[in-house]
Amino acid sequence: MQAQLSRQATFRRATGRRANAARLPFVPLLLATLLLGACAPMPQQLRELVQDGRNEDAIERGEKFLEDNRFGPALPEEMYEVETLIARASLNVARKRDTVEAYRTFRKNVPETQATAKLLAQAYNHEAAAWYRDITLRADSLQAHRAFRKRYPGSEAVGRSRLREAQIAFGLARQAGTMQALDRFHVLYERWPEAAPVLKDARQLEAQVGFDHAKRTASVDVWRAFNARFSGSSWAERGLPHEADLALREARSRNTVAAFRAFAQRYAAIAGIGHLLGAARSHEVEAAWLALGQAPSDAMLVSFLQHYEFWPEASRQGPAARVRLARLRLSVAVSRGTAEALESYLQIHKGWKQIGDVLGQARKALVVVAFAAAKTTGTRVAYEAFITRFQSWSEARREVVEAAGLARDAR
Repeated sequence: MQAQLSRQATFRRATGRRANAARLPFVPLLLATLLLGACAPMPQQLRELVQDGRNEDAIERGEKFLEDNRFGPALPEEMYEVETLIARASLNVARKRDTVEAYRTFRKNVPETQATAKLLAQAYNHEAAAWYRDITLRADSLQAHRAFRKRYPGSEAVGRSRLREAQIAFGLARQAGTMQALDRFHVLYERWPEAAPVLKDARQLEAQVGFDHAKRTASVDVWRAFNARFSGSSWAERGLPHEADLALREARSRNTVAAFRAFAQRYAAIAGIGHLLGAARSHEVEAAWLALGQAPSDAMLVSFLQHYEFWPEASRQGPAARVRLARLRLSVAVSRGTAEALESYLQIHKGWKQIGDVLGQARKALVVVAFAAAKTTGTRVAYEAFITRFQSWSEARREVVEAAGLARDAR
């Protein structure tokens, strides 16, 4: 019962109702209502007063009812409903004023009971909304929004505050106009669902700023960082050709096979840079050709041909490498000085294209070695065998004629 008296007193403080004398013009209407509803249960009477907007009358009548029945005979259920209706009327009074102070006074003076808990929660949200409207939005700064959410962390306005803070922060980042400012904005707000529309705009701006920055700096590393950040987007599609162009310039400055191969491996799948890839292949062929030096080994020439012979970009170096290899091998065969070595050489290289001159030299060398061997033997049989073997060779015309003369005089 003491708790009911305490609630009665707090309801009076919450409403700040006027004295009865201040409402004398309404006495006739009040008397009429009392006569009509005298027999109605108190909760019903209070509901009708609240519905009619007579919140202060509902508060006064409800408080009197609680006082009169603090020792009975009203049932607990009826007392509970009356308490709820008094709180509802008090909240309506606060909502009419619609100020932070009004809601704060309501929450301070209305005791939290099972009957008033829901209304107190509503008052909390109304108070937060009033604070947001009258204080936070008036300052409309990062600090103001952060202070609001710290004060009212569970209010319904938290989402709106987060969105507005993100908008303000984006405006500041856009004003700074640097990648660092925009990166910081993303780090701070990328996990806020409320900031999604702002983040979309920020990403576009960041892409534009980053693209312009990369063009100005003309650095492969800057372009790579930009394209990695915006991978899969139209911005990366635009940025990759710029990166590839600079990367090819770097490869040309080193001018090594490894540099050009690394370029091709990195950018082979990039659309729209076929001309750069073709140029890189041409430069790689040139670098590989220069790397052979003046006296390449057999293995070096074989490796070059294995890798580049059928490249369209090696249409000049490929045949030249084959000729160099053929000449190198011929010199080895000639140095051995045997018909078997030269015969083997001709057998291996007879199908090679574009080495006709070298093959002619090999045939001539074989003729010289074979004729020398025939003269060493000095028999008619040896000369006739030489003539039979080489009489159709243009490279052996002189030797065949000389062998025929020697055969006539031989035994």
